[in-house]
Amino acid sequence: MDNRAYSLVYTSTATEEISAEQIRQLLHSARPNNQRIGITGMLLYCEGLFIQAIEGEQQQVEALYRRICEDPRHHMVTTLLKRPIERRRFNEWEMGYYGPYADDLADEAGITDFLTVGLLRDELIKQPSLAMKLLMSFRRHSVRA
Repeated sequence: MDNRAYSLVYTSTATEEISAEQIRQLLHSARPNNQRIGITGMLLYCEGLFIQAIEGEQQQVEALYRRICEDPRHHMVTTLLKRPIERRRFNEWEMGYYGPYADDLADEAGITDFLTVGLLRDELIKQPSLAMKLLMSFRRHSVRA
């Protein structure tokens, strides 16, 4: 088995509005679970739209992605990019958030309100590299807790 790092970027839409507590729970459960299986990456959530980069061993990345595709909280799951990579771009798992609960989550480690404009899902599908540019821009500008 090839142990090189593998990257998968996808977008999906939330099936219903997500509360501040649900976002907090997602952050608190995803970090240790992803760390346990060697997954790093970044999840951005803005007004019902998810954009996520998942990095790790290909088998682990694809297994996690299958679980995401089957998760009833997501629909319209669309793969934007997937490929082997020489090195990981996201050394930790982080979450960017913009939405109605930003003030409630302001003190939560690993969450930032970097996203201040709506995202166009169709544009991300037409130009998948935009998703990686957004994720990388977020990484560069986020403040680590």
